Amino acid sequence: MSLELKLTVEWDGVKFQASLSKPLDISIPFQFEGERFRAFGAEPATSAPYQAGDTVLDVQAGAGCNCQVFQFSAHLHGTHTECVGHITAEKRYVEDCLPSSGYLTAVLVSVEPIPADQTEESYNLPFEADDRVITAEQIQGALAFFPNARSDALILRTLPNSDDKRVRNYDEQPPAFLTRDAVELINRLEIEHLLLDLPSVDRAADEGKLGNHHLFWEHNEKKTITELLYVPNRVSNGKYLLRLNVSNIRSDAAPSRPVLYTLSQV
Repeated sequence: MSLELKLTVEWDGVKFQASLSKPLDISIPFQFEGERFRAFGAEPATSAPYQAGDTVLDVQAGAGCNCQVFQFSAHLHGTHTECVGHITAEKRYVEDCLPSSGYLTAVLVSVEPIPADQTEESYNLPFEADDRVITAEQIQGALAFFPNARSDALILRTLPNSDDKRVRNYDEQPPAFLTRDAVELINRLEIEHLLLDLPSVDRAADEGKLGNHHLFWEHNEKKTITELLYVPNRVSNGKYLLRLNVSNIRSDAAPSRPVLYTLSQV
């Protein structure tokens, strides 16, 4: 028997229904074999059977079960959600920054990064010749299609949106990043959860300053950033219900599986 679950939500005074039986997964899984994306010079994540003495927990090696031991970084090897603990000396944990209800209102928009020399907006460091950026002007323009849609979360999908984002080598193709003006706009919009399909909101080589991260958390340390998404082209720009689905790992960041649910007006 198939069961269709629906949730009624009120957003900006309008009632919507979300079909919880039809999730839209926008994550990139943590993978331990085959072709995988690369970023920040990191080696690929690895997986090996647990071994204790002569015992190797691998069915192919004659054991009664498989027990894999993984080596990966939440920040480097798949879709992840991070909190202010990413940039603080004090230990802070992402699970403490997640919504108690589990669900968030979210707006998905698509933007095409532009060469940095085509904008008057700034960054925390001087732009370099090959920098590509997402600007406040672009985000504001994209959000203009959804007026008065204050949301908990903003999801940025970059264009072009080819499937190779799942396995892209960002060390060979330096990713775009946000201008300082873009982060200031996101703060003014009171976005508490920012999601994007890039390795970072900052330039990959930024002398370790992470200026956009610091700016984003400057006045509200309960916010989160989710990086390294992949939003398929079949998912239209618009309003959604969002569930972050963050792994219960006591750390500044943890693997996550953001899922969108389409909304229909009641």
